[in-house]
Amino acid sequence: MTEDQIQEVYSADNLIEAEYIRNLLTTADIECRIDGEHLQLVSGKVPAQLVAPGIMVHAVNFDRAKTLIDEANQERNRSSETGPQWTCSHCGEKNVANFEICWSCQQEDDTQQA
Repeated sequence: MTEDQIQEVYSADNLIEAEYIRNLLTTADIECRIDGEHLQLVSGKVPAQLVAPGIMVHAVNFDRAKTLIDEANQERNRSSETGPQWTCSHCGEKNVANFEICWSCQQEDDTQQA
């Protein structure tokens, strides 16, 4: 594989996660793209693994990108384990304590309001 070849470094569960990973890599000056971001429109009509957005990077950046993604996922897992969660009153999704806005529907956390 040559350095200019593109390969998938990560398969996201959804477009929100894919955007998060793209922002993470872009901030670290790693050129990347989301492959299949428009396939989310057919979600539910075809198998999930066929519409999962993939994060694509140049082969030369693969190892560095993989390391950054793995570290971010470990940190995200630690964050979700260390504090209480709140459940969004709008969509019912569980969110980690330090999220002020629901990751799923972008509604504000109304459990903290008086």
